[in-house]
Amino acid sequence: MTTTSQPYRYLISYADTLPGGISHGNAELKLPTPIRTMDDVQTVTKLIREHFGLTSPVLLGFSRFEDAPPLRQAS
Repeated sequence: MTTTSQPYRYLISYADTLPGGISHGNAELKLPTPIRTMDDVQTVTKLIREHFGLTSPVLLGFSRFEDAPPLRQAS
């Protein structure tokens, strides 16, 4: 679940209740701004709902991927 090149990359985990039980999943998500507020969480939940076609997803957690530091060149 990626969008165009965005500076904030996250691993998200989510769950949803289905007629046969509970569905769990995770995905990589790229956003133009960091997740900081409940409004941001609601935005991510809406993206999950729309992308995966879920009825009532719950964002269980998220973790931001950090950019790897540049490799040092040997002198």
